[in-house]
Amino acid sequence: MITTGKIIAPDDQVTSLNSRFLGTAYGVSWLGQKLPPYTTKDYALLPFAPIDEDTQFQTSETWSATTQLYHTNLTCNPAIMTKDLPPDTWTFDNGIGCSVQLTLPRPDVNEYMILYVQYYDDAHADWALQNPNCTVDHSHNFLALWGINLPLVVDGIDWRKVGNLTALFCQPTYYVRTVTATVNASDHAVVGISYDTTLPPVTLSEDIFNVTNFEYVIGTGVTQRPVEGDIPDISLIEQYPRIFERRIQWPPSNMVGYGVAASAVEPVGLSDPLELHNAFEVAHKLLFSMAISALISPTTDNPTVVQRNGLRQDRPGGIIFVRTFSIIVEISLAAVGLMGCILWIYSQQRRSEILSDPASIADIMSLIHSNKKLSSEFGDNGTVTTEVLKERLEGHKFQLTASIQRSEMKLEALDQNKRGDSFASKKSIKTDIDCPGQYQGVRPFEMTFITGFVMVGVISTAIAVLIFLYDRTIRFNGMCPASCTNIKIYVLTLTL
Repeated sequence: MITTGKIIAPDDQVTSLNSRFLGTAYGVSWLGQKLPPYTTKDYALLPFAPIDEDTQFQTSETWSATTQLYHTNLTCNPAIMTKDLPPDTWTFDNGIGCSVQLTLPRPDVNEYMILYVQYYDDAHADWALQNPNCTVDHSHNFLALWGINLPLVVDGIDWRKVGNLTALFCQPTYYVRTVTATVNASDHAVVGISYDTTLPPVTLSEDIFNVTNFEYVIGTGVTQRPVEGDIPDISLIEQYPRIFERRIQWPPSNMVGYGVAASAVEPVGLSDPLELHNAFEVAHKLLFSMAISALISPTTDNPTVVQRNGLRQDRPGGIIFVRTFSIIVEISLAAVGLMGCILWIYSQQRRSEILSDPASIADIMSLIHSNKKLSSEFGDNGTVTTEVLKERLEGHKFQLTASIQRSEMKLEALDQNKRGDSFASKKSIKTDIDCPGQYQGVRPFEMTFITGFVMVGVISTAIAVLIFLYDRTIRFNGMCPASCTNIKIYVLTLTL
């Protein structure tokens, strides 16, 4: 195996890390978009591949190799809150030298307030920690706030205010560790990792990853140095339409949307400091993973790429059928086989007046060859041209007769007229010929319209049942919703 990518230089990350990775994180968190290669929602891997990646591989093949894993976590502590004199103004202090005075957003018709207050001030951000009472030494901190709109009645007027605040000062830490990772060969999705738990992860150096730039982008939603680019590179991600229906008031911070999407609870549950911590930690992990993926440049053309011990492994898989459905399929196949045998026996025992089956042109030609009189109609030892043959056969009709006594079949000319009498010939020949050795055609029962309609009905019903089962599976992620207990018990009984 070889390493197929590396993180670009920190100085270049300032312009390379733009809104595109925020859009990718939005797609993953809100829309269920597929993750980029070599990434999960919790970490990102340095990519690797076989030395000769152009060789063919199976879709079930996996690659395993040692590589670097990048991840992050949050350390959060409750903020010291002091109510100031101006309405809805509070001072928040982390207790170690960083305090900020914030005027909270005026309550609106929505019920909850959630804020992510990053350190760096920017025109795109309504709040920031950066002030004389919070120096750059605390630049990696952010303040997470939760509040609820409470009624405040003064002289009969409902003024409303933000109350029941939950405030946390959080600081992310970034790590790198060596792991053995396994990915799918087809889409490079991560299958799993393993590592020595006795070795702690190493703190990620800013010589490798520009932490300051990353935190600036996720906090404000824009890059430090705006540059020209495609729309996905320069667009401001607007998440308020997603969180509006959850009764979170406007304006939201950039990270609020990712935190709400990552949260396992409703907005009211984020009043719990642990849930608020977990929501923003999951969001930080996702954005960090997407940022690492966006900053990796390919190194396959570099002759000095790092080679690693690896393993290519193909694991053939199988489909596990529910026993109930496999029984239905087996019974259906047995019924088809039984009906096929019955049809064969019925066809073999049916009385037939045909001594042989002229099923091909070769069979018909053999009958003509044995009839000297009929052969003379074609003449020229079979070398006659198409035009001449058409003239000779115009106005002629033929019938196939059987002689049971002689056990033979003959093809004979019914009528021979001249070219000008073709129309009269057609009128003189009867459709139903009653003569010795000639039999009326009989339609077999299995070829009747009734049998055909029954067969079409059975097939159509089977297709309708399959469509119904597929629709139920897609809509309810199974055969039926959780309410149909009786059906589930019945299916379980069949399975046992």
